[in-house]
Amino acid sequence: MGDDAFGKSVALSYAIPLLLAYLLGSLAVRYHPLRVGLKCMALYAVATAFGFSFASTSDTFFIAFVLHTVVSGAHITATVSIAQRLLPQNKFAGVGAGGGIIDAIIGIFFGAALGLFIASMHHDYRYVILLPSVLAVLTCFRYLRMLQHIACGGDATFRPP
Repeated sequence: MGDDAFGKSVALSYAIPLLLAYLLGSLAVRYHPLRVGLKCMALYAVATAFGFSFASTSDTFFIAFVLHTVVSGAHITATVSIAQRLLPQNKFAGVGAGGGIIDAIIGIFFGAALGLFIASMHHDYRYVILLPSVLAVLTCFRYLRMLQHIACGGDATFRPP
């Protein structure tokens, strides 16, 4: 892919989520961010599976890259309020900071492990796209588990640990 096409894909990757932000926020308020997040994560799993399976030319990589960034941005936008709904209100800052520390530690080791994995796969970088697809499917199962709290009365009766 040339610089021009890559630049256009990045521009689309930022423009489309901006256009979708209000709609996604409205859907999250109306239907609950866990439900909207589950749907976005399922779409992300499909988009990354598409990228792994079919992104072998410049045109298909362009499509896969834009799909990946748009759907991941949609997920982030739709689920931004989940922590405020699920974490204890009086300990929100401490629990949130602890989660950030865990994310940073995982990111350090995950990046190194991914580098070793890609090297062991003879530098086939399509696996960088496959791994998020697998993780997205696992995340969908976690979302289904978290949605059980809605079935038991939702936010009105939910009490964070």
